[in-house]
Amino acid sequence: MSGLKNGAILQNGKYKIIKTLGQGSFGITYLASTKTVLNGQLGDMSVDVNVAIKEFFMSEMSTRSTNGSAVERTGSTLVSNYKRKFVREAENLSLLKHDNIVNVLEVFEENNTAYYVMEYIDGGTVNELIKRQGKLTASQTVAIIRQVCSALQYMHANRMLHLDLKPKNIMVNSSGMVKLIDFGLSKQYTENGEPESSTSVGLGTPGYAPVEQSGYQQDGTMPVTLDVYALGATMYKMLTGIVPPESSIVLNDGLPMQPLRMANVPEDMVSIVCKAMAPMKRERYQSVIQMDTALKSLGFNEKEALESLPLTDIAQQAEAQQPTPPPYRPQQAVPPPPPPYQPQQQVPPPYRPQQQVPPPYRPQQQVPPPYRPQQPGRPQQASQFFQSSQQQSPFMQNGRNQSQQPVNPKQQWKPNGINEQETLNESENKSKLKALLYIVGAVLLALFLYAVYEFAVDDTSDTDNSFIITPDDSEYDSSSSWDDDSEYDSKSLWQD
Repeated sequence: MSGLKNGAILQNGKYKIIKTLGQGSFGITYLASTKTVLNGQLGDMSVDVNVAIKEFFMSEMSTRSTNGSAVERTGSTLVSNYKRKFVREAENLSLLKHDNIVNVLEVFEENNTAYYVMEYIDGGTVNELIKRQGKLTASQTVAIIRQVCSALQYMHANRMLHLDLKPKNIMVNSSGMVKLIDFGLSKQYTENGEPESSTSVGLGTPGYAPVEQSGYQQDGTMPVTLDVYALGATMYKMLTGIVPPESSIVLNDGLPMQPLRMANVPEDMVSIVCKAMAPMKRERYQSVIQMDTALKSLGFNEKEALESLPLTDIAQQAEAQQPTPPPYRPQQAVPPPPPPYQPQQQVPPPYRPQQQVPPPYRPQQQVPPPYRPQQPGRPQQASQFFQSSQQQSPFMQNGRNQSQQPVNPKQQWKPNGINEQETLNESENKSKLKALLYIVGAVLLALFLYAVYEFAVDDTSDTDNSFIITPDDSEYDSSSSWDDDSEYDSKSLWQD
């Protein structure tokens, strides 16, 4: 809300703002206090009196200055026209002197806008009564509406229309007196039935304004039926606790009767509401006097009905909501402005390296390699020897098998916990030992075969020499040499 601050001063200290009461489209209403003098037989006394002050402030266009008092953006033609209308409204209200119409004390301009001062009503609105009780009884409704009819009769007699009747604009004080407030859309007419201002009739509040109010065409008469329709719609809300439908819906579908019957509203009173809210203006009451006569004929005890209203509770609640003004405190000298802000340099804490806690010792378990039995037989050993020698031979690596790279033992699967380097060295030693044994065996076998061969050759040469014929001139008869009759000395033969 863009209202004045609590404690703001107007008219050079004549009025002091206490709090904000409410805000509409064209103004803000404040609770204020002013001093007045009571004259007595023995002397005078100055007392504080609460008043209501309404400020011209168009919520859709106006803004508040940085000091919280002056109103800005009021220089446009539209705002100026509405401001003149606001002042004229206050002047017209000041001419209306009726018990059921709020009294206007004065109007003035300040803070680049306009204000008018009214009497403060120590009670609540009819809308607050409805919220408290849910809905009002038929007798309570008649007691309040008849006082509103009295105020409207006085206004119409002075050629003025309210044009915005609704429960929020009807107040009831603690003694049961009804006051009609908020004349922001009111329009003054001349004796010839012509409006004093050239502005069109306001749209009113949806649900409370008749269908012809939005586009009303002046016909040389004062259309009091506009206020009659709004008065009937106000009765509908008071009796049911429900906002009546918009006038266009009532025109097409009719007025909903079920809420009235559920509230046990008498049929005579239902007929009064329906006639006041007739979509066609010629079917309505043509004056507020006719409607007041119909309400009076119902025969309710209005005094008892007003006494049954919780007016005291509403007044106390409104009084409790008023904030207590702070005690007077003289203003002290304004202290010098503080020095410019200089951020303090934050000294970082000394560096403390974190100690690296070593992980707990977990010895690796030496897992033996899985047992792989070798099949017996020399061909398998020879194949293993050939493969190992082929991997170790530089001739095979540089020859046709150069493309076959030796298998990296690290890429082979090893059980967890076995030293790969020790396993590699052990396999290499076994291969070398096997190769050495095969070489020694081959050498021994070769020596053995060579010795056998030499022995065989020597034996053969000795046998052949025993059959050699000596070269001499004598004839030798081999057949006779073995004859039993010949003399042969074997010893002499070997000696020769």
